[in-house]
Formats: sequence, C-alpha cells, structure tokens
Amino acid sequence: MSAVLAPAAGMLLEDAIGRARDRAAFSGESVAVCWTVSADPHADAVAFFAEADATMPRTLWLEPAREFALAGTGVAAILPSGGEDRFGAAGDMVRILQRSAVCGAEDGIAPVGPVALGGFRFDPVREVSPEWRGFPSALLAVPETLLRLEDGAATLTVTVLVTSESDPAVVAGGIERSLARARSNARPSGRPSLSAPLAITKREVPQAGPWKSMVAEAAADVRSGKFDKVVLARSERVSCAEEIDVAATLHRMASSNPTAMVFAVGVPGAVFLGASPETLVRLEDGRLRTTPLAGSIARGETREQDDQLARKLLRSEKDRIEHDVVVGAILQELDPVCLDLAPAPNAPVIVKNRTVQHLATPISGRVRPGVSAVDIAGRLHPTPAVGGYPSEAALAAIRSREGFDRGWYAGPVGWCGPGGDGHFCIGIRSALVRGNEAILYAGCGIVADSDPDTEYAETCLKLKAIGAALGVV
Repeated sequence: MSAVLAPAAGMLLEDAIGRARDRAAFSGESVAVCWTVSADPHADAVAFFAEADATMPRTLWLEPAREFALAGTGVAAILPSGGEDRFGAAGDMVRILQRSAVCGAEDGIAPVGPVALGGFRFDPVREVSPEWRGFPSALLAVPETLLRLEDGAATLTVTVLVTSESDPAVVAGGIERSLARARSNARPSGRPSLSAPLAITKREVPQAGPWKSMVAEAAADVRSGKFDKVVLARSERVSCAEEIDVAATLHRMASSNPTAMVFAVGVPGAVFLGASPETLVRLEDGRLRTTPLAGSIARGETREQDDQLARKLLRSEKDRIEHDVVVGAILQELDPVCLDLAPAPNAPVIVKNRTVQHLATPISGRVRPGVSAVDIAGRLHPTPAVGGYPSEAALAAIRSREGFDRGWYAGPVGWCGPGGDGHFCIGIRSALVRGNEAILYAGCGIVADSDPDTEYAETCLKLKAIGAALGVV
C-alpha cells in the first residue's frame, strides 16, 4: 500500500472519498475531499508556483520573515466572481465548502481543510480594460494542489470535489497522480537564479504635469470640503527585450522586503505580483490584526539620515492628518463585528521598507463568532489608505480623474482557511506582467496641504523599487 493510502485517524483515502460521496448524496451538492501528505521541508514555493501549469489559475503567498508560504496550482473549486456582494458570496462559499469537506492525511500528518486563495479588483464598477482580461471582479479559488511551508515543515494537500456518482477508486487514483506530480515539483531549487537585468525597449510614462495638476485639484477639493482624503495613482508601462522572469522577480521581492507579504496570482497569459507592506486583515483563532499604513517618506542613505527622516515623518502634520483619517475609518468599520478593538497604545510607529518609511498603527481585537477573513476584507475595502474618505466621494474622484483601470492594484489579495482564519494584504507595490511587458503602479494619499511635486517624487520612488524587483533597467 502506498504512503498516500496509509491510515489517517483510522481513515484510508478511499474511505474518505466514500464518506464524501455519502455526504454528497445526502446534500445533493459536491463535497470536497482534502488529502494531505508530507513534503520536502526545503521546497521552494516560488519555484513551485513558477513551474505550475500557466494555463490554469495559480497563486503564491509568501511571508519571508516568518518563513511561511502557500502555493496553489490548478483549481478544485472557484468561488463566485462578481455581483454586488462579491465578498459576502465568496465568504459564504468558503464556509459551505469547509463545513462539508472530508479531510484526511497520511500517518503522522494533521489533516488540512480547503484553503481559498486569490484576490479582488479594486473597483468592481469600473469597466475592465484589455490589459486586465482574465482578472475578474473576484477570483478566490481552492487549488487542486496546495504546498504549505510553516515552522520548518512542509505539506502537500490535494483537493477534489466528489459527487454521489464518483467512483472512490478512480478518484483515489487521480489524487495519487496529482500528489506524485506535486512532490516532483515541491523540491529545493538550489540557489535562486535572479537573472541579469533586462533591457527596456519601450517605456510609457504619463507626463508629470497633468498628474501634478490632478493632485493640486484634489488638494483643493479637500480644502473645499468635498472629501477628507483621496488616493491618486499612476502607472508606467515597460516592454523588455526578453520575457520578464517571474520567479526571479518574486525571489528579489522576498529577499529585499523580508517583512512584506509577497504575492502572485497567475491567470492564463498574465501574473499580478507584488510585495505589499500593508496587512488589510490577519485573522487567527478569532483574533484580528490589521496595520494600516498612511503617510510616507524616503529612506535615508545613512542611519542618522534615516532616523532624521523618520522623526520628520512623525512630526508632519499633513501625514498625521492623512494617517488619522485612515485609522478612524477602519475602527468605525470594524466595531460592529469585533470585541476589544483597539489601536496599539504607542501608535503611530514607523515601518521601514527598502526604499520608503511609513506611519503605521497596529489595530487588534476579537471577531464575533462566524466572521471570516473574507468578511473583514469586504468591510474594510477600500480603506482610506488606497481610496480615500469618505469612500464614495473619493471613489467618484478616482473614477473621473485617474484615467486608467487599476484592475487588481490596491485590491485585497490573500487567503482564507478553515474556521475563517486567513490573511489579506492590500495589493500595492505591485505590477501586472504579461510576457515581456509589465505595468507598474504607485499612488499617494492627497490631503489639504499635499504638494504636487512631493507626491510625484513619492510615486517615482515607489515605481523605481518595483522596477528593480522586476529586473528592468
């Protein structure tokens, strides 16, 4: 008998499939079977993602600082992709799948329930532009095969949907074949290849003047009381002589941003990837954490200069106002679904990334029973840190002024597992890659006394960092 069929809590693989078939017959709905085995603890999650079938959705979530990774390939189930309540519909489907799933594992391994990974468009109302084809309003999928790296251990979980008509022997054979392929791909890749810098054959950068004028007009709108804050973004397109190396890009992001959340969502022909510094929601055992960032300044060339810039940011009235708007809005949104909700007493604090420093306020609390990470993401998005405040007025200004489709830029990206636990970041410090072309995105929060030249310089700094990660010169 193969290791895949070894007993897990007294249950063989075919027993698990038979139990799922019985549940499917009773409910009239498909039921997920999740089967988990051990994997090489030194497996490279980035390589696992990069080598997956690019004609199917694939996902990566990587937290270098705590050596945690999820990499999903193939699709067992895709959750609702649109509608007015896209977060609510996706959250409900996650709960239904997880509640009915039959989970087993090889001997000595803890069973793992269905984990859904993916993300959401920033603005579901705006018309989808051609470059964002393949990225729907919501794409949250349970992968057929999931590699999980945590606490120095690694597992592989294959998930399949079983109906009342499924043949347990046939399903078991398919699971075994999937695990064999996954184990072959879930291996150390050696020293990651970071590839040589790519030569740019074409660069499209919108003129600075109109963007700065847009910032000045938005600041005037804040002063006149139309809204308290609006976040304005811009994009830059590059074409390279060769195809952009997605794996090398992700490795560079992880090594240069160890405290960030490195993510990638691949659809046929394209990958949206980034290294976000901002947690939208992290939910673990009912405990919620979110860390809004708003207010930015550059890093210094020396430690002394770096500290001086940090102190300048903490003293900046403009940045503190921008930051307080974000924190206040998040506390207001979370209060109905949380208990003991409170910001950290010493906030705001400075969070340092490779090229930028931010004001940050950690917020924590306990969620009420039945609330999931997807539910919280839906309540918070778009936060004032990426949209503005009040939300509807700020979104109207973004739609009328920015002149391009953000797509998934600044939307929630992440995962949700059993019990509602999960982690979503805001999809910033990001780019959309299609072969040898990429679109880079960056934005800034605009308040009453925002200076157009300063805001433009901030976006240049952010775009430069993304370009460096992509390996373009």
